[in-house]
Amino acid sequence: MFAIASIAEAHRIKTSTLQIDHPWAGDMGEAKPPFDLAVQMVIRNTSKAADVLTGASSPDAARVELVHVTTGPHKAVEIKPGARVELSTKSVYLRVTGFKRLVDNYDYFPLTLTFKKAGAVKIEVMVEDVAIDLPKLTQ
Repeated sequence: MFAIASIAEAHRIKTSTLQIDHPWAGDMGEAKPPFDLAVQMVIRNTSKAADVLTGASSPDAARVELVHVTTGPHKAVEIKPGARVELSTKSVYLRVTGFKRLVDNYDYFPLTLTFKKAGAVKIEVMVEDVAIDLPKLTQ
């Protein structure tokens, strides 16, 4: 008997207190570096204490920041004990600016998430075959 896992199950990162499900970014089409990406994922807090996502970084980008789709830069995202938070271009997401290299569909790039309690969590973000129009930021 064979076990079959979905892409999301195969792309899950677990720490002692957090579970990060399917971090991904949309395809940028014919864009040439440097360009911007929107990173989306689900973060679950499996501990009994709240944690806070305070930022992120990538060696492949000039900058990574938390952004709210309507209000712009966002300082942090709290993840309450036992809670699930979705980073999405419909609310708060990670905006990767000045991405320095070409990536094809189903390639991965490194990203380090920074949490107040869990500290640095290194993940791999999958580039999916989905076109994403980044929201225009109003500042």
